[in-house]
Amino acid sequence: MSRRTAKEYAIRLNSFRKFVLAHYGEHITIDNLIVKVKEESESPYSVLNNYAVYLLKGNNVPNLTLKQWIVTVKNFLEYHDVDISPRKFKMKVKLPKAVRNISSK
Repeated sequence: MSRRTAKEYAIRLNSFRKFVLAHYGEHITIDNLIVKVKEESESPYSVLNNYAVYLLKGNNVPNLTLKQWIVTVKNFLEYHDVDISPRKFKMKVKLPKAVRNISSK
């Protein structure tokens, strides 16, 4: 991984940390949240969907960037042995559609 990629991941995960603080309060850390998800007292799909809403409301994040940030957190959760079904992810996590600008020649 290049330094630039590592820096980008750190920015994305720091954004997720800020979301956890804002959404769950100061008493919940990312580690605590991962434990809750593993214990099934919190749904990983709910966490990811709420994070997407947080990114849409609080930031002027382009749709493609938002998707990349969500996938980074999804991969982070999977790294920590949280099972996320691709099918359920598509059904339960609402992401905005990417708008493509098609120019005619």
